Amino acid sequence: MPTSSTALTATTSCVVAIIITNTNATAQMVTITDGQGSPVTIVSAFSVPGNSQVTFPLYGSQMVSSIKWSAGGTGITGTAVAYQ
Repeated sequence: MPTSSTALTATTSCVVAIIITNTNATAQMVTITDGQGSPVTIVSAFSVPGNSQVTFPLYGSQMVSSIKWSAGGTGITGTAVAYQ
């Protein structure tokens, strides 16, 4: 996952879930927003414990313009389950 806010999609998406994995031994921060002019923050500087996985169930929530995410360091990977 990038350390600066990066768009995963270029369009509005309905997000079922976002799964974040931290492969580091130490906790890492994750932020997830949508891509509209004044972004709606879904997850703000959430601390993912070391060597763990976190699932954010979003139940088809609409993220306008794009899905954007960023991590506080290396070793974070993510998967977004969404439809357009």
